[in-house]
Order: sequence, then structure tokens, then C-alpha cells
Amino acid sequence: MKLATRRRAALGAVATSLALVGGVIVAAPASAGTISRIDPGTVFNTNASQALTLTAQSTFLTGNVTLTRQGSAGDSITAAFTPTGPPLNKVTTDPINFSDGGTTFETDGPANPGIYDVTVEGDTPTSPSGAPKDSCTGCFTVASPSVPTLTGISLAGVAQNGAANDVTFSGSSFARGTVIEFLQNGVVDPTINANQPPVIGTTTTTNGVTTTSMLRRKVTVGASSVRGPRDVRVRNADGVTSAVCSACFTVNGAPLTSTTPTGGTNNPAPATPTVTITFRGTSLNSATGTATLALVYVGDAGSSTKNDLTITAQSNTTVFASDGSNASAEFDLRNAAPGVGAYQPTITRTDGSVNACTCRFDVLQATPPAVTGVSPKTQQAGSTQKVTVTGTNFSRGVRVSFGAGLTTTAVEFVNDKQVNATVAAASSAAAGARDVAATSTDAKTGTVCKACYTITSGASATPTATMSPSATPTATMTPSGSCRTASVRINGDRTINATGKASVSIINAAPNSRVELQGYSQNHAGDQNFNNDPTPVDRVGTADSSGTLTFNDIGPSSNTRFRARQVGCSYGDERAVLEVRATESLIVKRNGTRLYTFSGRSIPAREGGLIVSLYRITGTACKPGVNPSSCPGEKFVGQARAVALGQPGEGLYSITVRFPARDQNVRDEFVVKTGRDAQNAPGRSNVRSLLIY
Repeated sequence: MKLATRRRAALGAVATSLALVGGVIVAAPASAGTISRIDPGTVFNTNASQALTLTAQSTFLTGNVTLTRQGSAGDSITAAFTPTGPPLNKVTTDPINFSDGGTTFETDGPANPGIYDVTVEGDTPTSPSGAPKDSCTGCFTVASPSVPTLTGISLAGVAQNGAANDVTFSGSSFARGTVIEFLQNGVVDPTINANQPPVIGTTTTTNGVTTTSMLRRKVTVGASSVRGPRDVRVRNADGVTSAVCSACFTVNGAPLTSTTPTGGTNNPAPATPTVTITFRGTSLNSATGTATLALVYVGDAGSSTKNDLTITAQSNTTVFASDGSNASAEFDLRNAAPGVGAYQPTITRTDGSVNACTCRFDVLQATPPAVTGVSPKTQQAGSTQKVTVTGTNFSRGVRVSFGAGLTTTAVEFVNDKQVNATVAAASSAAAGARDVAATSTDAKTGTVCKACYTITSGASATPTATMSPSATPTATMTPSGSCRTASVRINGDRTINATGKASVSIINAAPNSRVELQGYSQNHAGDQNFNNDPTPVDRVGTADSSGTLTFNDIGPSSNTRFRARQVGCSYGDERAVLEVRATESLIVKRNGTRLYTFSGRSIPAREGGLIVSLYRITGTACKPGVNPSSCPGEKFVGQARAVALGQPGEGLYSITVRFPARDQNVRDEFVVKTGRDAQNAPGRSNVRSLLIY
């Protein structure tokens, strides 16, 4: 945790005494005193900022205060300290943050719970380490508000091959020194190393990322580790542990190396219905029936789920080589979903452990699917119905499309000549003939059935009356409001932070009509308009008696243009644009003489990442939302690209700066900013004050 970022020269005189040395009177440092009281004596590690009152038996309290947790000399909290108040009752003017959540790859996170010793060290510009110290032992406590909990692990298993794997642990009441423990039969498993810095990002320190609710670590499992499930728990520095997460992690077997053959075809009528596939690796010995061989589908699943497309070996054909070098089984590839590299060979054992392969298995389809007919052939706009599609070369996962305004919500594979599709026609779907096409999971489309499906108009919006034998008229439907050109109004500020919400109203609609709101991102590909955007309607609701409907929870991650309409009517104009300001954070760490790392995160995080620039405030600071080029009072220092990493993407960045010698003992303020682009408005972080030494 970044609980201190600087050390400043003392602003008061250091207490001295006079001594005769070699006939010359010189000033000598005063003897060390004791701190008799700290108020408050206990702070929860959820306390974001706390000034401490130190009562001492000497008047030396000036310089830097250090809180050192007993039992760990390296676990300390420091802050610059300028005394205020009476001589024997001094207050830190640089409050200490005990709950810093942090987002960089360093020893970050809330302060460790435990008992601390307190030292105040005298500080002068010329001899900061030679001055005496005031101290007290065991006089300060950092407490955790509750027992830590472990609620989730981002990776359920790791292979026993010593490879590094980034794993995120979720829960609550984590602290800076919280460690993860993997248990086997109730004892910590020494073959699993779970408390290393993550692989991604900056890894110059030891503990990875820590916040109260998240730990990110690099986990490695040794080759000697026993395959199978492990219990997991977390332990805070004061020894308090979470409840055990039972069998929520698995030690997997060593990775497979290859298969023979490396692919096959999904011919629906081969001469031999199954294909023998051999999985190769090490230590695969197992009696028949204790492990399952499978080709796990990892490609584009089309209209199915990946689980539905996974191919499992015939269980009575599995054979393991006595030397553990391979395992073979028969697989039925008929009508399998096609795709190059679409399947991952795996062996899953009864203990839950897995041998997986970085290699992939291909399934090829010689001829793309073709549609020859549909039944029924017509559908009314605004309805949903099941349609039988006939043709040739259908395979599992095949998609079927019916044109604009029609959505295929499910496709049931029957055989290579028939699938059943559930088709939903929007109320706005245009009447007329439609082509029907089928696309396999390897993205190939064959012959299209031209104009073989027809959409008819929905029920009339005009009420009609029918006469009963008693001559009493009966209305068959309730009339809806006539079409009006609805428009969108952004309420309040048209620029919000990326983590904030906006209020948007649809206005000028017919009273009590059903209305739809749609938006698209400004950085969308192509022409940057709704015709190029496949995004469905974002919000639907009913207008009030004045034709207005308001949504107060709009939270896009990038600049967004809105439009609205009454259901079944045309959209209004596209003038309403909501700008989204990128949100940056800034923390600072000293790595050496005049060497500092400025880091944090930039939200929204996206592939490629935003450009984050570091500025030194030398004059009047700019306001949020102002382009960096319009800020003459801020001097550019350096920049980096925020990388979309984390759970979810955290937009992490890091800028390392070595200041020149002329900056020694200079104090300035720093800020990071992003400029305007097609996706975001300019963003600006918190300001950090820094004494360079």
C-alpha cells in the first residue's frame, strides 16, 4: 500500500545541546525522547485519512513518523511529519491513509492489522539520518473491521508444471499483507506458491495488487504437487483467517503435448462411424474408466453453446498406455461443428483434475450448408413462431438468418438436412419477402433460399368494430397514439465521468405510448451512425401523459449519441450526445534518489488503452474537462498507455521519472490527464504533492 510518498525537510529547529570538542564548542544532537501517548491509539484499516496526536516526554517531535508492525520489520507506514500544537502534544499535519486501495503492481492495499511501534526521526536537509529519535513500543494498533472472507477465485485450476498463472481472489477485509493458503488435508501445501507478483504489468515488488476486496497474485504449482482438489483460505497479518473455501481449486495434470491425428471431417455418413484419436503427454497412466477424454469446443459456437458442441470419447474404448505416454479412444465426429483449431483435447479425471493441451484439433466440413425450403413460409410482424428449415450439409451450431428485423432465438439441430428455428419478428419488421441463409461455425454460407419467407404487416393500429348478433359493437383492439417524432434530451451536465450515471429523457412522444431509446458509441467503425450499428434497443418504457419518459441510470463507457421513437414508428433526430470523461487515479512511489514511479488506472479500460500523460503543476491548475494543450500552468513530464487488464479491465499505467539534480528538495504537485478523442472527453486524476529527494 502506498501509505507514504515523500519525506520533507523539517520546518522547525532540531533540539540541540552544546558540547566542548577539541577546545571548540559545537552543537550536538539532543538525546532521544519517548512518546508516551498516541491519540487515537487504534485505527481501523478502513479509515482513509487520520491525523495522529503524539504526546511525548521530550520536545523533539519533528521530522518523519514511522509506524512499524511488531513481528515484521519490513512492514511499516511512514509519513512526513510537521509538528503543530504545544511542545508536548504534537499533531501530524500530513494525515496517514490507512485504507489506500491501490491499483498498481506493488505492495499496496489497506494497512496490515496488528500492533505497531512508533518512531519520530529528526530530519535536517544535510543530515536526515543522523538525528535522534523519539519512540514508543507497542503503543498503536491497526484493526481490521471484520474477519476476512474469500468468495471467489478467477482460475479454478493450474497445471503441475511450474508455469506462472495470474489469479484474482475476491472477498472482503483483505489487507496489505494478506496471504493465500492452499490446503491439502488441512495442512498448507508447500508445492503451491500463491503469493508472488502477477505476470502482467510492473512486477518490481513482492505482493501484487491488494484492495479490501481483491488480491491478484501469480500462482505456480510444482511438478511434485499431487493432482486433485485443494481447499483455499486467506490469512491476514494478525493471524486471523477466513473460512475455508472447500475444494475450490484443483491441481491439474501436466499439459498434453499433441494428438494423432490432428484433425478430422464431420462427414454425416462415413464408412466408419468413429475415429481413433490418441492424446499424448506424460504421466497419463490410469485404469480404464477413471478418466474421460474429450475434444472441448473452444471456437465460435454459432447458435449453440460450447458445452453442447464438445465431443466426448466413447467411454468403453478408452485405453491408457502402460508407460503413461498416451491415451486413445474412439470419437464420433459426424455432423460435428466445423472449425480450424476449434477443439482443445483434454483428459478429465474423477478427482476433478485436468490434463489439457495447448494444441488444437480441427474439424473440417467439405461443403457449406445450403437452404432449400422453410415451413411455414409466412410470419406476421410482432410475432414469434417455430420454423422448420430444410436443406443440405447442416452441422451442429449452424446459424440460420431470415433478414432485417427478424431474430433467430434458437436453432435445434435435427440432422444434416433439417434444423428447427424459433424466429421472432419485430413489430417494426418491414413487410415483404426474405431470403433465408444458413452459416456453419467455420463462417461458411452455401446456397441461399431466395425470397422463400414472407413477413406480413402486424395488426392494424386503427380500431375496428364487429357486430354481434345482438348488434352490440365490440372493439377488437385498443387504439394506440399516432406516430410523433420523439426526441432525446440529456438532463443536466452533458459530460459525465466514466464511472457515473446520466439522466436521459424521451420527449414529444404520444401520451402513454411505448417508446424505445437507442444509443451508439462515437468511435464506432465506418460512418459512425446508427445504420452502421447493430446494437439493439437499450431501454423501453411507457411515456407519461405528457409524452415524456426519463431514465436516470444511463452509464455508457464512451461518448454516445442517442435517438428515440415510439414503437412501430420512425426514429427522431440524433442530436443528443452524451460525453463520457475518462477517470484517472494517481499514486506515487519513491524507488531511489530522485527516482519515482507514477501509476494508477484509467477508466474506461479498452484494448490498446488510453494515452495517459503526466504533468507538473507549475502555475494555475486546469479544471477537469479542459484539453491538456489549453493548460499553460501545467508542464508535460512523460506519458504511457493504460493497458486493459484485470477483472474487469482496469486500465493500468506506470510512468517512471528520474528528476534532475536541480529538483533536489523541491516540492511540486503532479497530475495525470487524458486528452479528447473520438471515444472520450478529457479526463484528469487527483493531484499529488511530492517532495523530490
